[in-house]
Amino acid sequence: MRKSMGTAIIAAALCGFIGWTVGGAGQELRLVAPAPSDTLQYSTDAFIVFFSPTLGEDGLEGLRFSITNTSGTSISIDWKSSYYVLPSGQRSDVITADIPSSFQRLSTQVAIRQTAEIVAIPLSNMSYSESGWSTAAIAFTRAQELTFHLVVTEAAERDPVGYDFVFQILEATDGAGGPSDPRWPIWTAVVALAVGFVLGLLFAVR
Repeated sequence: MRKSMGTAIIAAALCGFIGWTVGGAGQELRLVAPAPSDTLQYSTDAFIVFFSPTLGEDGLEGLRFSITNTSGTSISIDWKSSYYVLPSGQRSDVITADIPSSFQRLSTQVAIRQTAEIVAIPLSNMSYSESGWSTAAIAFTRAQELTFHLVVTEAAERDPVGYDFVFQILEATDGAGGPSDPRWPIWTAVVALAVGFVLGLLFAVR
């Protein structure tokens, strides 16, 4: 019985975490270009990429993405040529979460059949104080768009290719850039916890 209960609790925790992540991400952004996607994913012959919002205390701070190399050669991300176009229309350079070394904006190499996990942040939203580096939330209102221009180069090709990933911001905000109603991801997580608990018991009994 203890084993069954332990399995159920673990399953509930996993489902709850997934529910929180999907619930929050689904309410925040929708990919509208290069191809519409509610799951925030896009693929080419060279790679497949999955996006999710990076949320701070005050709201959306940037994008987290997982890019898998599906080509027959290595690929690289050129950060010096990549950039954001913020909802305000301002263009901003991009840095990764590896601060301060990412200020050099060196290319990220992704080998064949390998995956890179990256957090991309608008440089214009970064600031430094005595307490260290901090990231401001991206100011936006409902239905505005955020563009992430990502430049990828295949080793077999000389010319880099730029992809404009355009995201529509679905969640209304309180004016500071944060979601106006955080209850949706919370309730999604609660439901996922309950489902995970039941499934965990069923599998444990078997």
